[in-house]
Amino acid sequence: MFSIVVPYLSTSKTILKCKHFLKKYTLNPYELIEIVDNVDVYDAFNRGVQQANYDKVLLLNDDMYVSPNWDEYYIKYHTPELILTGILVEPGAISVSDKNICKNFGTEPDTFDEEEFVNFAKNLPSEDEIIHDLKGWYMPIMFNKNTFIPYPNEIKYPHANDVTLIDDILPKQNFKFARVNSVVYHLQGFSRRSS
Repeated sequence: MFSIVVPYLSTSKTILKCKHFLKKYTLNPYELIEIVDNVDVYDAFNRGVQQANYDKVLLLNDDMYVSPNWDEYYIKYHTPELILTGILVEPGAISVSDKNICKNFGTEPDTFDEEEFVNFAKNLPSEDEIIHDLKGWYMPIMFNKNTFIPYPNEIKYPHANDVTLIDDILPKQNFKFARVNSVVYHLQGFSRRSS
């Protein structure tokens, strides 16, 4: 078992498909912790981790859609000292980090092409199950509940709290990072919101 924390606003247009794909494509049993209408996404993630019933806790945005068996290597390689990230595919609605893959399978739930994305994920060039000392993007990310250090809350959007925690605080605390061969699509909806 593992815990998945997904914060979202009650007006979210993406959460229903997010939950649908979690149910359809997750290999291992999980609990879903939904934090609704907390406008501070970092505080929502912190609260979700506190509520988790399992040591393995994965954080996911509501505008991220998983591919088949996406959780397999997260579960296989989880340890308390290792922070796991995956392979994130984004449409390019806004800039795409060089850590991610730019490929457009839709920017809204009703334009998302599930079949094409699943085929793309299955046919990505073969990669190691896990690559140590490599960080993928800041979401999805798996922590251990007992060693989790909360996101700081003094820094504002966009992404500053991710950068502060993942790139500054955690490495100084001797956490190690790895990227697993797990493919998730990001509509970039939250990133495009004005507030």
